[in-house]
Amino acid sequence: MATKETHLNKFQIISSTESIAGEILRVCSQVPDAFIFRRQVKWSVAENLDHLRRCFEQSRKELQTPKLLLRWRYGHPGRESKNYNEVENSYRQQLEAGHAAAPACQPSFGNQLPGREQLVASFRSSLTHYLNQLRFNWEDDKMDNYQLPHPLLGKITVREWMYYHIVHCWLHFDTIRRLKEQAY
Repeated sequence: MATKETHLNKFQIISSTESIAGEILRVCSQVPDAFIFRRQVKWSVAENLDHLRRCFEQSRKELQTPKLLLRWRYGHPGRESKNYNEVENSYRQQLEAGHAAAPACQPSFGNQLPGREQLVASFRSSLTHYLNQLRFNWEDDKMDNYQLPHPLLGKITVREWMYYHIVHCWLHFDTIRRLKEQAY
């Protein structure tokens, strides 16, 4: 596999995203039912999972937009894509500066809390639809030619957006793992 200082190709991005999502679901399955919705820090395990689901869903919507419309809306990047480490550093800097999740990605369950199975199924569905957009509608060489607006990072290339999701999932994995450990 390519190092994170170089660009990951589309299949490495998909594999990395699937891998960390699998780890998130593995750890979530180990959290006792009584703790899945319990807030011990900012968000509960369930809220972290719902937040990630909402982020994947928002990204899927952008990725399915016709490329011509993306170019018209957001312009051409006019620069090379940052590598994984650069995206990770930029995102961590924004978090350290106190920036929070976009309103559309804030976890929300309304009046009824879903069961664990429904929560996991919704997450898996959003992840699958997101990855299928990348799998079937984006060629590796095109990911550097289009950009999307990120609420914290500004306009970033589609490749950088994919890197962001991997970084983002790892950060929430660490949070969920800590929450699981606090449950015992």
